[in-house]
Amino acid sequence: MIDQSVSLLVVFVLGLLPGALGGAWIARRLDLGVVGWLVSAFAVCSGLAGVVYLFAVWMGLTLGAGIWMWLGLAFFVSAACAGELRHVRELWSPGDGPGLAVVVLSGIGAFISGPWMEINVDTFYHLAAARSLLHDGVLIVTNPLYGSMSTDPDPTSGLLHAMWAMWAQVKGADPLFLVVGITVLGAVVNVGGFWLLARSVSAKSATLVTGFYVVLKLFLDFRSMVYPSHIAFGLMLLGVVAVIEVMRTSRAPAWLLLAACSVAVGGMHVGAAQIMLISVSVAAMVVALFPADGRRLWKRMVRGGMAAGMCGGMIAATVVPRVAFLTQVTTMVSPSSGGSATAVSAVPGTVSLGWLGSILDPAMFYEPGTVGFVLLAVLAVLALVVSIRRGDAAAAAISAATLIPVVITVVPPISGLALDVSFYVTRRVASSMSPLMFLPLGVSLGLGARGRIESAFQSLSVVAIVVSILLAAPFVRTVVWPTPSTQVERIGTANESIWLARERGVFESMDLIALGAIREEIGDSWPVIGATTETGYVLAGMLPAHTVASWAGHSPVAVEVSEGPMRREAMETFFSPFSTETVRRKIAEDWDIDYVALWMAQQSNVEAAACIDAQEGLFEPIVEYRSMRLYRILSEE
Repeated sequence: MIDQSVSLLVVFVLGLLPGALGGAWIARRLDLGVVGWLVSAFAVCSGLAGVVYLFAVWMGLTLGAGIWMWLGLAFFVSAACAGELRHVRELWSPGDGPGLAVVVLSGIGAFISGPWMEINVDTFYHLAAARSLLHDGVLIVTNPLYGSMSTDPDPTSGLLHAMWAMWAQVKGADPLFLVVGITVLGAVVNVGGFWLLARSVSAKSATLVTGFYVVLKLFLDFRSMVYPSHIAFGLMLLGVVAVIEVMRTSRAPAWLLLAACSVAVGGMHVGAAQIMLISVSVAAMVVALFPADGRRLWKRMVRGGMAAGMCGGMIAATVVPRVAFLTQVTTMVSPSSGGSATAVSAVPGTVSLGWLGSILDPAMFYEPGTVGFVLLAVLAVLALVVSIRRGDAAAAAISAATLIPVVITVVPPISGLALDVSFYVTRRVASSMSPLMFLPLGVSLGLGARGRIESAFQSLSVVAIVVSILLAAPFVRTVVWPTPSTQVERIGTANESIWLARERGVFESMDLIALGAIREEIGDSWPVIGATTETGYVLAGMLPAHTVASWAGHSPVAVEVSEGPMRREAMETFFSPFSTETVRRKIAEDWDIDYVALWMAQQSNVEAAACIDAQEGLFEPIVEYRSMRLYRILSEE
């Protein structure tokens, strides 16, 4: 508990303090309150790191140089905004209390549950990515897990890993030490960003709508908030709020926030960057069309175009090359990620409509299923109509952005075109944006005087709330009973309670004492550890070491397309209980293996242990615990 508390303190100091005064400047001018201050502080901190990240892309900055540049930029921004210290009290208002309470409770929930640390989740990949930066002394991830000689940037890694490595370097700690703190920070940014956007729709319903989001979409489960996509989602929502406030108030200095958020999100995660580009652009253009101060229509359109162009340009600098590379490689790896219409129609979860094209079954990305998705989609359309009738630019912009996952998944021929380009990206964008579909409830709950359409809207909203609660309640994961199965591929979650997952997590089955003994043995030599796919993937995240093989879904794509299957086949042969010493030695030499690790919770490792112990000419036992074993590969005499 002490280490987790220190982890939380370190992450919040390094993740918020450098941007605290800049965030206060933004929050006060856009009237975002205390919750906005927290999210804006991280946005500024991330934006400054994003500038460093861009310089690293263009100039190849080292990790050490990047840290000094980041701290220097933070000092410059803080000095420029030092006057905000006199106005800190102005950030608080009584209306901030409920929103701050939801955000703080979410952070507490994330602290209690901790990060998602079970087999076959993304947490270990992110840990390995951050480790690789410390190992190479750079800011651009090129060789997570394998330590290969690949020089291509890893398209599934980005700014968060650079920040993670910088924080670990400044603290002088292992990346694993910071994982709890980053999980809590992610929950605060994610939920805080959602509350800010809900408040833009209706201040009096913001907390209730955010509660729906936390319970009916997150299921009170914050373990995956350590993922870049979840953290970037909160920043994306802040960017949308900023666009709305800037366009509504014509406060030009706040455009700096758009630049900071765009750079931060653009470098953080490919999928979130695409969402940011679409959502902010839609919000900016819709708001620009509403009359604010008597400007002519063409002037408003130009202003909206400038907003969209700026956001798109800032993102394109870091995202477009990575998206192109990722799409190309994933198409090569799996036909389900792209290709012809014929290939897409064969993918589970897609529905062919003949000559109209294909649509994506909402149950693939929305847990309450098709019924809940359709109800919220209808509410989104009604929210857009009602907002336009009332001349509410903020609600109209948000409602338009809310309809994006509907359009790209179930409206042909757009859905067919999106699925043809990339099934994977379409599903991820829809999954990431599906939380926004709760926002039309805020429009409904915030209505005053009713008309005919408004009355129908509110009645349908009550039905949608009841149905969503009934459909989503079984998935709440804070209780001790298992949840029903679902075909929704949620990132970092499983159909079991949080507490049961903790009992089965790697910290319990691997034994921290055994991991500590392995860590002491390998030191900082960064050896190559031969292990089964499951064991190797986990160890690459937990220890400063490289592994030989990992799952295709958790493998650097630049290496996966050339030798991923060979790596897995080699480890399968190596740990076969029938492999001879000669076969194992040949594999060890081919892949430069220094150590071999056995995780005794895995049946395949148990079966291999007996014959490995018998081959004394190849293996020297170094660490022997009930849960873990480590052997050194002996050279041939």
